[in-house]
Amino acid sequence: MNACVSLYAALLLLRTVDVAAKPQQGFVVGLIADAETAEPLRGASVGAIAAGDSLARFGAFSDEQGRFRLRAPLGRYTLEVGSVGYLTRSISGLEISVADSTLRLDTLFLKPRPPSVDEIEVLGEQPLIQNGLERRIYN
Repeated sequence: MNACVSLYAALLLLRTVDVAAKPQQGFVVGLIADAETAEPLRGASVGAIAAGDSLARFGAFSDEQGRFRLRAPLGRYTLEVGSVGYLTRSISGLEISVADSTLRLDTLFLKPRPPSVDEIEVLGEQPLIQNGLERRIYN
């Protein structure tokens, strides 16, 4: 009986060590750059949305050299990358697994966002100060 308890305890200990040795989280690493100039983009946001659970979100920002390192639990993700003045880019089907806990991506190029205003035309001018009968109007 005592030998069975010792054997059970040893097996339980080995199972605990096996589970602890496997990573429970992983990383997505990469570089973000401008698609036209290939210059690194600093401060770009990187978000990972878990497949099947849109509430599970993990994020990071790129550093001065455009590099990012995002930490997330093992699983499948859609990556969304964006920056002010650039179009957002989505990459789906990324998987962080026990076999590959650090997912290294090629350089992610973001295209500049086209200007939303084509042209501004001034049709008339108003004086800075207008004097009325009972009041003064500042434009």
